[in-house]
Amino acid sequence: MVTGKDGSVHPFLRGILTRSLQATGLSFDEAYAVADEVRDTLASKGTVTSKLLRTVAVQCLESSFGQERVEAYRMVLERRGRIRFRRRDNELDWFSRRLHQKRLERCGLPIDTSSELAQAVYQEFVSNKIYEVRSDEIERVTLNLLRKELGEEFAERYRAWSLFDRGDGILVLLCGGAPGVGKSTLAAEIATRLDILRTQSTDMLREIMREMVPAALVPELHGSSFEVNLSVDANGADDKGEGNLFQGFRRQAELVQLASRAVLARAQRESVSVLVEGVHIWPGLLKSQVALGPEDVMVELILTVADQKQLVRRFRQRGREAPGRRGKRYLDNIETIWAQQSMLTQEAKNQGIPVIHNQEQESATVEIMGLVSSCLLYTSPRPRDATLSRMPSSA
Repeated sequence: MVTGKDGSVHPFLRGILTRSLQATGLSFDEAYAVADEVRDTLASKGTVTSKLLRTVAVQCLESSFGQERVEAYRMVLERRGRIRFRRRDNELDWFSRRLHQKRLERCGLPIDTSSELAQAVYQEFVSNKIYEVRSDEIERVTLNLLRKELGEEFAERYRAWSLFDRGDGILVLLCGGAPGVGKSTLAAEIATRLDILRTQSTDMLREIMREMVPAALVPELHGSSFEVNLSVDANGADDKGEGNLFQGFRRQAELVQLASRAVLARAQRESVSVLVEGVHIWPGLLKSQVALGPEDVMVELILTVADQKQLVRRFRQRGREAPGRRGKRYLDNIETIWAQQSMLTQEAKNQGIPVIHNQEQESATVEIMGLVSSCLLYTSPRPRDATLSRMPSSA
C-alpha cells in the first residue's frame, strides 16, 4: 500500500508506474521490468510513502538506464499531463503550446487562430495518450492540421520556417516609411514575434554620424529628413521645392545607408538576424548593395498610413506621450511629410517593394508576418516549382 501526501492510502499499481516510466522514453518491457523491481524491493515493507516509492523508482531506473532517464522521470513527476518531445539533436524538451503558437503566428496567422491550432496539436497527442514524440512528428501533425483547416499555402509557410530554422541563414528585415507611420512600434512587435534580438533605428545611426561629421562639412546630414535642402539660390534663400526635397532626402538616405550597411555586415559575420527600421530605408537602395549568404533572406517593405488625418493624430499623441520629440514640429511640416510618404510609396512601386498600410497594428503585423513567410517559402532550400511561383516582389 502507498500513503499519499494528503494521508490517503491506495494500493501500489504497477501499471501506473509502468506508464510513467514509459513517458521517459523506455519501452513497455523496460518500464515494466523497472516497475517489477520497485515492487519487489518494497514488498516486505507493507505500507510505504509515495516519496519512498519515487526514491526507489529513481534508484532502480538509474541502476539500469543511467542518469538521463532519472532526469526524464523527474520531469514526468513534476509536469504530469505535459508532452515531451525529442529534438533533432536528440535532446529532450517539453512541448509548449505558447511557443508553438508563436511559430504559427510567424506564418501570418492571427493570434487567436494560432492559439486554437496550437491547442489542437496538443490535443491530438493527449487524446491518443501520446506523451513523448519526436519533433518531426509535431511538424507532421501541424502540417496536416494547417492543410485541413487553412489550406496548402499556410502549411507550406510553416514548412518553410522549419527549413529556415534548421539552416544557417539569417533574416534581414528592412522597414521604411515616412515619419509618424508607426515604424518603431510595429518593428518592436515584429522583432518580438520573430525572436529577432538585434534591431536598429536609422535615426540613431544618423545621430551617431552627426557627432562624427560636422554640419559645415556635410550639411544635409544635420537636418530632419523632411527639412533637408541641398540647393541654395544666388540670394541665399532656401529652395524648398518638392524636387529639392527629393534630392536632399535621397542624399541623406545614401549617407545613413553607409552605417546601415555596417550593421548588416556585422549581423552576417555573427550569423544573427536583424531588423533595421527608419525613414532612411530608401526603397531598393540598401538591398541592392548588400551581398547575402546563400541561405540568408532579406525582406524589405515600406509602411504607410491612409490619410493625413491619421498622421496628425499620431503626431499629436506623440507630442503628449513624448514631449522631447516635439510633436508640433512635425505638425508644422505635415504637408512636406505627406509628400515624403507619396515619394517613398511611388519609389517602392517602381522598385517592386511591398507597401503595407498601417491602419491597425495587429492587422499590419499579421500582413508583415505573412510577407516574411512568403519570402522564406520561395527562397527556401527546397523552393516550389517555378511554374507555381507567386513570389512577392521583395523576395
